[in-house]
Amino acid sequence: MKKALLTAFSLATFAAGAQDLTLPQKIGIPLKDGAVVYELVDTVKASQAAIYTALKAATTELFSASGAYIISASPSEATILGKSNIPVTYKLPLSTIKGRAIFNYALQAKEGRFRILLTAWEGTMAEYAQKGTPVLEVYTTGLSASQKYRERYLTTFHETVQAALLAFSANIKKQLTSLDW
Repeated sequence: MKKALLTAFSLATFAAGAQDLTLPQKIGIPLKDGAVVYELVDTVKASQAAIYTALKAATTELFSASGAYIISASPSEATILGKSNIPVTYKLPLSTIKGRAIFNYALQAKEGRFRILLTAWEGTMAEYAQKGTPVLEVYTTGLSASQKYRERYLTTFHETVQAALLAFSANIKKQLTSLDW
């Protein structure tokens, strides 16, 4: 069941259109089969059950404020699948654009480690909202911006996601220490 859900979850993320991926690669955005896939694996000294409990608590604390929801949670398989979004603020020379990046997440716990997988990224800027447009399509072919601005957009997106991943990992570790009291 776990593998079937993860496979279906992953297949949905790899439906990327034909676009120039040299800019995302230049910036360091992790790609798998042309889709944006952020992954973080971290080690901790804890049991699988404790890590799963911390994952669930961290997910509730961080993602619920953003309107996120859990699609599936399996304590026996120590896996949580869901959908969420993060705010992304793009700073341009004369203005600032605030948007959100929508993504699917898969959280997995194993003895002594956990994995955070963020996939199926969509942009929410006005013209792309509710269309499910993949974030790479927005930044590589959808914007009427120059290469320089597209690079700024992608760099900001990448830095925001990396910071969110590190913050989420730190929150999971914080949840684990609060379980030990």
